Amino acid sequence: MSRITVKLTRRYEAPGYEPFDEIELREPSYVDLFMAGLGRPFEFHSTASGTIVVRHPEVIDQYAQRLVVKPDYRAIMQISAVDAGRLENAINGFLWRGSRKRRSPLARLQVRIRRRKRPANDGFRDRPLGRRMRGGF
Repeated sequence: MSRITVKLTRRYEAPGYEPFDEIELREPSYVDLFMAGLGRPFEFHSTASGTIVVRHPEVIDQYAQRLVVKPDYRAIMQISAVDAGRLENAINGFLWRGSRKRRSPLARLQVRIRRRKRPANDGFRDRPLGRRMRGGF
């Protein structure tokens, strides 16, 4: 099984545990995804205004309990929200593509939302129907 390391924004020192500045995760297995019944920690839903992502933080935590190799799971309870987001993206990346080099769908969707700036009127409403269709119809 492959493993990934999540770099944290700072060094944490939990009482009773060694200080850490990164979290090592193992790849989830069939047992984690299906037999334990965890499923995916996110869902995509289509709406009239586009696609939305519904996140399930309790499922992310259940995966963290199973996948964190170093440090001990109880030591990561004090990490910041920013570092928790990095951990979430790493877990989602495993479950989305199975590749360590690709970003999770949530990270890609956030980039898409930031880049997507359309004017309220895209110009199609003022044109005759024949010009709205592209491809020579």
